[in-house]
Amino acid sequence: MFLRYAIKELTIRRHRTVVNCIGIAIAVALVISLYSLSHAYKDAVRKPFEASGVDLALERPKDGESGANVSGVILPNSATPIHGHEVRKIMDVDGIESVTVALQAWSFDKGNFKVIVGIDPGSPVIGPVVFKDWVDSGRFFEASERGVAVVEKHFARSYGLKSGGSVDIAGETFEIVGTVEVKEGSQLSAPNFFLPIGEARRLAKVGSQDVNAVYVRLRQAADTKEAIDKINAEIHGLKISSPDSSLSVADSLFSLAEKFTWLVGAIIVIAAVSLIFKTVSANIFERIKEIGIMKAVGWTGKNIRGQLALEMLIQATAAGVLGILSGALISRLFSTFQVQALLPWQGSPLPNAGGVTAASTDLVSLEVKFSLPFIFGVFIVTILIALISGLLASEQLNAIKPVEALRKI
Repeated sequence: MFLRYAIKELTIRRHRTVVNCIGIAIAVALVISLYSLSHAYKDAVRKPFEASGVDLALERPKDGESGANVSGVILPNSATPIHGHEVRKIMDVDGIESVTVALQAWSFDKGNFKVIVGIDPGSPVIGPVVFKDWVDSGRFFEASERGVAVVEKHFARSYGLKSGGSVDIAGETFEIVGTVEVKEGSQLSAPNFFLPIGEARRLAKVGSQDVNAVYVRLRQAADTKEAIDKINAEIHGLKISSPDSSLSVADSLFSLAEKFTWLVGAIIVIAAVSLIFKTVSANIFERIKEIGIMKAVGWTGKNIRGQLALEMLIQATAAGVLGILSGALISRLFSTFQVQALLPWQGSPLPNAGGVTAASTDLVSLEVKFSLPFIFGVFIVTILIALISGLLASEQLNAIKPVEALRKI
């Protein structure tokens, strides 16, 4: 009887029922979409590091203004070499599992700018070394080879380069032994050309052990802050980038949503409680005559509050399901977009001037993943809020006297 009566009342007052359900559903949808999108953005920022197997990327920014030399092969204006003895200190830091080094340089050839990276393919497979497993055609070079290069697939296509051909870098001819394809999110270390690190050092005229990019994998990613502190204590003047540091400086709606999700959620809860309280109060006022009859025939205040709670439970359940579906749909629509994930200078495709440490962005697709425990929790909290708000509002029943209510019939 209670269920039939509740459904009948909700059907009769369908306008108020629909408004109440939509209000609660909007609150649920906002909470779910904000949570899902903020976590999707956080994953997108981490993707460039994860795709290269990197927990930390180290560089040494250049002090002061850089010179005007824009010819031949030079180090990026934002970079100063990290020396061999410093790399060995980094390797000895507790908590570090593996280290790979690279030398990035810019080649200003006639009518053509190239980003080149020198690596040792025998190093641990993190950072730019991961590209040796992504060969699209030909092969990757060996560390001992000279006069050879591997070119990024899309750059090769744009300039008509292919395996077995050749390319001029700084006036020297290099044989192209293969091409590699960049996977989404791996632009953290993607240049136009890969060279054996010895060749890159020779062209850039740096020391035999100098590098300007160090990539670190930790034994435990949770030890990131501790590892950074230890490295900074050993070597001064380094800029250390990590997924968390990139997220903290990213000027994005999604990173802001991550910070303010709980604040927004609290505001939404307050708005939902106010809406439910107002709706139940108005419902009680409209049904004073009906409530008077119910009390006159033996219904207790507890019975009537239970009846109102059942009506609120039905509305909250329907609104919760609608809100979850709407939030999932909104999140899925945004998952078709790409966001800019901030990268350290190693991923920058263009030179910068003035000695300013450059930053680059990488377009990464949002991959929305839904947390079933979180969604279930939101659903349960929605029902509890609706029931508690409804019961609080129904306390007004105590002020309704059957005789006074019947006089209004």
